[in-house]
Amino acid sequence: MPRGYTEQKIDEIKICCDLGWQPVRHTYPNGIIKHGMIGPLCPLDKCGTELSVDESKKVASCVNPACKKEYPLAQSVWDMRSIATKRYEAKLREDFPVESIDLPPGRVSDKAEDKNYWVDARIGQHKGRKMAVIFIGDKSRRNEKTELFIDIDEEQIRFDLGDRHPSDIASKVVAEFNGSKTTISKK
Repeated sequence: MPRGYTEQKIDEIKICCDLGWQPVRHTYPNGIIKHGMIGPLCPLDKCGTELSVDESKKVASCVNPACKKEYPLAQSVWDMRSIATKRYEAKLREDFPVESIDLPPGRVSDKAEDKNYWVDARIGQHKGRKMAVIFIGDKSRRNEKTELFIDIDEEQIRFDLGDRHPSDIASKVVAEFNGSKTTISKK
């Protein structure tokens, strides 16, 4: 093993592909951490014995005399170990914050106005989803405004109920997405 490399067995058994697997954390000298799995293991509670695998018969057998259970193998042990490792790593990441890196850093913003109206549009991220917010104001009505929220990932458009309805300020608002089109207009 390279100097500075450590391997730590995690004291738990995870069930995946109907078999037991013990996670292992590999830490490399450069600080990179990878995970692997020991197994397959007997998935029965209180057993956890490493299974004897016969790939030709597609069966794994528990060698514990008190158990002796056999498990059919739907695929190779190598493939199941790979699946178990990927699922374990995904489980470790499930509470990570999600942030899109498809958008440029920061946010995109633009403003425009004329003698009657003003518009302020912003595109950015909220909880990892691409969002646009558009403020439209009517100067003749003491700067009354509407606030539109466009969820680009979910292809939805919403507006703030605390402000004016969009059709009170703009005659028509259209949000066109890759797979759909939403329109808010006066009747």
